[in-house]
Amino acid sequence: MKKHLRSLCAYSLFLLVGLGLGFGAPRAYAWLKPNYVEGDYSAYRNGAKSSVVVYSTSWCPYCAKTKAYFAEHKIAYTEMDIEKSPVAQQHYQQLGGGSIPKVLIGNRMIVGFIPSAFDAALAKVVSAK
Repeated sequence: MKKHLRSLCAYSLFLLVGLGLGFGAPRAYAWLKPNYVEGDYSAYRNGAKSSVVVYSTSWCPYCAKTKAYFAEHKIAYTEMDIEKSPVAQQHYQQLGGGSIPKVLIGNRMIVGFIPSAFDAALAKVVSAK
């Protein structure tokens, strides 16, 4: 009986480790990579009145969350609606297209609604001044 119980515990442990690795291994890269891309985005800020530029659409819920976040924290930003402005659409395509919102803060491009990345980029911009 004791031997069967020990075997059952060992199999259960192997199963749990296997499930954990099966869940974690495909996601490990996403957990370890930075949530922004650094580059020279000054060309995409032409005419912008602030150091934060948000490429968005009117129907995107994450765009709305991003704009609400900046408004709530009293952070000035320039919105570039990629459906209403051909220039915004062109810049968006040059930035790689794909997901929205694309947020430019200093030398960082953040794709999606990631408040921690916004805060880190804003802190870097403030410390650089």
